[in-house]
Amino acid sequence: MISKTGDVPGGAIMATAGLDCGEYRLDFDYGAKLTDTLRFHIGGFYHQVQGPRRVSYDGTKGGQIKLNVTKEFRGGYMRFYGKFLNDRSAAYLPNPVHVTGTNADPRYGIVPGFSIARDALLSRYDTSNVTLDGQNNPVVDDIRDGQHPMVNAFVVETRFEGSGWTVTDRFRYLDISGRFISNFPSAVDGAAATARHWAARERRCAMSAAPITARRSRTRRGRTATVCLRASWCSTPSSTASTLSPTTCAPAAFMTSARAS
Repeated sequence: MISKTGDVPGGAIMATAGLDCGEYRLDFDYGAKLTDTLRFHIGGFYHQVQGPRRVSYDGTKGGQIKLNVTKEFRGGYMRFYGKFLNDRSAAYLPNPVHVTGTNADPRYGIVPGFSIARDALLSRYDTSNVTLDGQNNPVVDDIRDGQHPMVNAFVVETRFEGSGWTVTDRFRYLDISGRFISNFPSAVDGAAATARHWAARERRCAMSAAPITARRSRTRRGRTATVCLRASWCSTPSSTASTLSPTTCAPAAFMTSARAS
């Protein structure tokens, strides 16, 4: 997209409110001449919304701002651009469905208590992901980061004309980073079967003591769900490296594997 450069003084501001997902967004831009040979333009946006699925927190949140300054010379100009982007949105991965029938004639339906159209395996009551870094040290990540790009950009542009020649030069520096973190669905089962699965896995490990954190939440339908997370480490004789073994128990009948970023 071509950026405005302030050669036409003025600007605009626009506020938007979504009717479905409840998005709130603010866009703005303004440009003007500071002197006869110096002008600028600035613009950007900020938005905040839960998103198309019920995750019970602002799944999308962030914005961007851009600025450029132009200095005109005889036969040319020099222009400086700057851009900063810090935005994030919830990362939705495949959701569970209930399948009956046969391979030749499968029948798909919803898992009781979970809307495939509006719900997600994300919640404000389960936002921490305990894992290991590259040096095998435990770290805690925030699942609400979702898809989180960050961009810092700086551009210098020059243009000169003379003797029938036009010379244009552009230099750009970019610092781009980001991450992706979300729940990866592994299996769907009842609370008892889920507990047996993780209990059998833990018995194969030499576990160290670790705190247990419990969260209680009330769903929209008035039911109460309890989620427990125990972080433990185990090692095998064939390796000195540790592996993280999260334990999740929930009457809501969902079991997910460890998140990844």
